[in-house]
Amino acid sequence: RRTIHLGGYDARLREVRVHPALDRPTVPAFVVDYIVFHALLHADLAATPTGQDAGPDAGPDTHDAAGRCAAEHTPDFLAREAAFPLREAAWRWLLENLSSLRRG
Repeated sequence: RRTIHLGGYDARLREVRVHPALDRPTVPAFVVDYIVFHALLHADLAATPTGQDAGPDAGPDTHDAAGRCAAEHTPDFLAREAAFPLREAAWRWLLENLSSLRRG
């Protein structure tokens, strides 16, 4: 398996989903927190009307037929994501451990 979907926001069900691989005791809590934070940003953008308290790249995220966010990560999204205090550490951990997460 080449990819793994670690988490996401389902707009139809209004829920955040996290991959079971992140339940392992070796996964730091801040990594799971980052995945949830990222998904909640999608949820927030999905609920925000275009142009309301947001930059020109903001607006409601679009969703595919399964209710998953289909939006790209706009500059506004990335700026808001940067507010997560341990974002860089979470990214580093994910990059270093992605192959073990894929293996199961």
